[in-house]
Amino acid sequence: MLLQELTVKQLREQLEERDLDSSGLKIVLQARLEEVLTKNGDDPETFHFQSAEQAILSKLKTVSETIDETSRKNNEKLEEVSRQNNEKLEEVSRQNNEKFE
Repeated sequence: MLLQELTVKQLREQLEERDLDSSGLKIVLQARLEEVLTKNGDDPETFHFQSAEQAILSKLKTVSETIDETSRKNNEKLEEVSRQNNEKLEEVSRQNNEKFE
C-alpha cells in the first residue's frame, strides 16, 4: 500500500509505530510520514506499507519459522543424547553380564 493510499487511521498507526506525533489532518500526517521516509532513505512515492494485519502475519510467520528451527535443533540434540545414553547403557549391561558369567 502506498503513502497516498493510506487512510488517516493507517497513517496514525504508521506514525505511532515510529513513536511520532500522530495528531493532525490527513495531509499533515502524510507530510510527517513522508519526511520520516525520506530521512530513512526511502522513496515516499514508491515505499510500500504493510497493513497492521500484514505486519502481524509477517511477524507470526517469522516466529513460527524460528520455533520450527529451534524444535528441529532440539530434536537433533535429544536424539544424540539418547543415542549416547543407549551406548553407555549397553556397555554397562555388557560389563555386568561379563561379571556374572
